[in-house]
Amino acid sequence: MTSSESKSALLLIASRYEEVVHHDIPVLREADWLLICSRLEGIDVLTLDSLSAEICSSVEDVSDDADEAAIAFYKEHLNDDDQEEYGWVHDDPESRDVLRIAVEIRRMSMGQRAALLGVVERFWRLDDEIDASVRLKRVGARISAT
Repeated sequence: MTSSESKSALLLIASRYEEVVHHDIPVLREADWLLICSRLEGIDVLTLDSLSAEICSSVEDVSDDADEAAIAFYKEHLNDDDQEEYGWVHDDPESRDVLRIAVEIRRMSMGQRAALLGVVERFWRLDDEIDASVRLKRVGARISAT
């Protein structure tokens, strides 16, 4: 394979990847997109398998049961110091949202996780003086009506 053929093959692979990722962008509430972007701000290297773990600690230990079971797990297994370190302050509504989102992300396909990460990366590359809602739309986040 020549150098030119190699470059063409790589461009084709990248084009297909972009098509899959664009197709798999999950539909989330705007508040959820903003929370995800906030939690992942400044994280440079992230694997798709660790995406949920970056949003909340030890997510691999969370069962695939309902969100309430996952919330109960965290209340039971994290001591107060850990809760403060990871943003899990008792019955804080944002903590419940973080956990719900992490569980939801854990259930996403690899394509959806890659797409979500792409949205977050593009979000933070835009000028932060632009309104966050506008940035989400510009980077292709799919926002649910509810």
